[in-house]
Amino acid sequence: MVIVCAKISLILSAGLSRPGVFIISSLLGCVFSTAQLDRVFVPNTIFAVNSWHPRHVISIAAVMLALPSVIQSTHKGVNWMYKKICHYQNNPPQQANNWLTDSKIRLMTLFNTITSRPTLHIGNQLGQFILRPI
Repeated sequence: MVIVCAKISLILSAGLSRPGVFIISSLLGCVFSTAQLDRVFVPNTIFAVNSWHPRHVISIAAVMLALPSVIQSTHKGVNWMYKKICHYQNNPPQQANNWLTDSKIRLMTLFNTITSRPTLHIGNQLGQFILRPI
């Protein structure tokens, strides 16, 4: 289930990337005018001004779907470090024939979550909170 959520999160993140937004905008521009889209969805502004724009809502959904994978990756990373530090014997690694293994999906999801708009927005708010008294 964690991998399914991570894959959905990666697909949503790809749709929110610059090429993804360009493709979606081009397709919707063939059917609807810009004025119609702005009337329904309101203009796309920054996250702090209009956090309810569909692009930002989907971005938050992508982060929420990625959280189980991020937690699992963190747990596996801490467990791996503990075994390395304590010199436990690991089982010999099994060769995977699949190019897109579960660990690669977890790493891609972790990277997407760390660099996502909501995470960067929270980091900006934290930085403003810390620097406000100065």
